[in-house]
Amino acid sequence: MIYFTRAVFAYLLIALLIFSVDRKLCANVLTSEDSYFEVVGMDGRSVGIVSQISQHIVKSCQKYMTQLPDRYPQRVLVVLRPPSEVESGVNYKTKIHSGGFVQIDFNWDQSLDLETVCFGLTEAFVYRYAIYQYGSIGPKNCKYWPISALSSQSYLNLRSAQMDSYYGQLRTSGVPDLMTLLQLPNINSSKIATSREGYWMLRSLRDQSMDRGQIARLIEYSIAGNNVGELLQEFLLEQSPDANDLESWWFASMSALAEVPFDRVESMRISEGWIRNAVDFSAFEKEAGREVKDIRALWKLRDNPSIREMLSARQALIALRIVRVNPAYFNAARSLALMYENILQSENSYEYLHAWTLYLGDFEDANRLQAQTYELLENYKRK
Repeated sequence: MIYFTRAVFAYLLIALLIFSVDRKLCANVLTSEDSYFEVVGMDGRSVGIVSQISQHIVKSCQKYMTQLPDRYPQRVLVVLRPPSEVESGVNYKTKIHSGGFVQIDFNWDQSLDLETVCFGLTEAFVYRYAIYQYGSIGPKNCKYWPISALSSQSYLNLRSAQMDSYYGQLRTSGVPDLMTLLQLPNINSSKIATSREGYWMLRSLRDQSMDRGQIARLIEYSIAGNNVGELLQEFLLEQSPDANDLESWWFASMSALAEVPFDRVESMRISEGWIRNAVDFSAFEKEAGREVKDIRALWKLRDNPSIREMLSARQALIALRIVRVNPAYFNAARSLALMYENILQSENSYEYLHAWTLYLGDFEDANRLQAQTYELLENYKRK
């Protein structure tokens, strides 16, 4: 019965989107859904990209939201609306409906940046979690800092080069005092916050070598609407008996972070890992309805609309990630993006095979360089 109600609600909202625009576009309304999100839009590539970003956010949040269910009874509905159908000057709007339904409408045009998308999706995801755990009052009580922390973490995992912007803002504008940050409800956050402040809390806790389980408790209690000042002090005292003044700890943490240099690119091992994931063809098997063993099997499925959406989304995510890829793996990432482009665009199989061969060679060269580099560093340590 719950699933039936959710399905009817989603159907009505999709129908509303269809009839709110030119009827000639009705056939182009597309959807993508998983255990937590349902994305609706007029463009398959956009729907695919947002769907993959939402999955990325879920994986990032799962590290600290330890009571997350396997799926939401009512998925978060994400609607990518054309600018003509959204209030002017608004990037997105999150709506809470009766029955546990959360909907977020994005003003989907070129001016919408990735950081805003990450924050909006994280906000809607956490609101749905708050309803699941604490009932309809959950979103109203939810604090700002865990949403900011989790969304910033997700964003920086995709665009690590933007860490420069975060540090620049920290050095010029600072952050709110600790008690203000811990007590600020998310619904009032836009008055004093920029979506980034919570990241520095998460970063400070990590730099304190705080156990992930303790960080998860702080986030969970804050989502529940609690001021975690006392709990935070308890955890800090376990780390250092002298940490009895939270404001002094916060000031010292921010001062130290403002002076810390940072890496603009990934380590070679991290780049190797996500590139390996980007050639995992098993992800296509659900849409294909059969086993996809290798690149030739994927080529034969290139006319399947669902497969094309996934290929476009994967290509777009490689483009997002390539700005932070380790230089050793840049050629491999570029060859891989070209291979997916050729599968989508080319009529000649030899073109995608050529790109695939280039990728294999580039990836092998990068792995060889990585092994040599780590061997050199290890030998240097032993000298």
